[in-house]
Formats: sequence, structure tokens, C-alpha cells
Amino acid sequence: MIEAVTGGNVWAKSFDRAMVDSFETQPLVGRAVVTCLAPQIDRAEAVRTRVSAPEDLTAHRLAQRG
Repeated sequence: MIEAVTGGNVWAKSFDRAMVDSFETQPLVGRAVVTCLAPQIDRAEAVRTRVSAPEDLTAHRLAQRG
């Protein structure tokens, strides 16, 4: 997976499976991507919320609660 802005590599992994197992491989790939990227997205979102104050504090409280 490549970051669009910088062109840098964000995630890469090799999955060696027979083509007959392609539908079984899709959930494995999805889980691997989420496991790798979720912490990065959480960190980036935390930084973004610290940098810019929310306009509607009700929405902000609900987002934090969620």
C-alpha cells in the first residue's frame, strides 16, 4: 500500500496461497491491513484533534464517547 501524498510505502506483505483459496485469503489480507493501519490512523486522528479545536463541542463529545 502506497501513501498517495508522499509515495512512501505504508504497508506490504506477501501471501503465498493457491489460487483456489483466493476467497479464503481475502479476509486474511483485510485483517492484516486493519491490524497494521488502525494504530496509525488512531494516532493521526489524535494529533489532528489536538491541533484543531472542534466547532461543535457536542459533536466532539459524542465522537470521544464513541
